[in-house]
Amino acid sequence: MRKTAQAPRRTPPVPARSRGAALVVGLLILLVITIIGLSSMRSTLLEERMAGNLRDRARAFEAAEAALREAEGCLLASPARPVSDTGSPCYAKVWAANGPDPDATDEKPWWFDPSVDGAWWGTNGTGAAAVGSLTPQYVIEELQFVPHAATLNIGTGNVPGRWFYRITARATGADSATEVLLQSTYALRF
Repeated sequence: MRKTAQAPRRTPPVPARSRGAALVVGLLILLVITIIGLSSMRSTLLEERMAGNLRDRARAFEAAEAALREAEGCLLASPARPVSDTGSPCYAKVWAANGPDPDATDEKPWWFDPSVDGAWWGTNGTGAAAVGSLTPQYVIEELQFVPHAATLNIGTGNVPGRWFYRITARATGADSATEVLLQSTYALRF
C-alpha cells in the first residue's frame, strides 16, 4: 500500500480578539424596545381607564335624563296644580321655590350646597325608576305663576297663565364619585 501524501489540514484563521461590541449593541436595542413597550402599555391602560370613566358618566347622564322625563310625566299627568291632595300623582313631591334649600342664607342655589350629598338626596329626593343598576332621584320645585299678558279676566278669579316648575335630577354611576345633575324648567297650564 502506498501512502499518499495528504495535504496538510488548514485550520480556519482565528479572529481577532472579540471585544463584545455586538453584545452591548444588542442589549441597548433590547433596552430601547423594552422602554417603548412599557410606555405603550402605560398609555393603553390610561386610555382604558378614561374610556371606562366616560362610559360610567354616560350611564349616569342617561339615568338622570330618565329621571327628568319621569318627573315631567308626573307633572303632565296632574289634573290640577299639585299643591294639595287633589289626585295629582305629584302631590307631596313638589317643593316651594328653593324649598329644599338647607341653608337659605347663602347666595348659592341649594344644589350647590356641600350638605346636599347622596344621603340628602336619599332622604329628600324622589326615587325614579331604575335605569339598569342605577337609581336616579329628582326634586320638583314650583317656581312661579306667570299670567298671560293679553288677557286679565278682572273679577273672575281665574287668571289664565302658566305655572313654572324646576326639576333637578341626580344620578351616580357605578363609581359613586361619578355624579350627574340635570335641570329642566317645565311650564304647565292647569
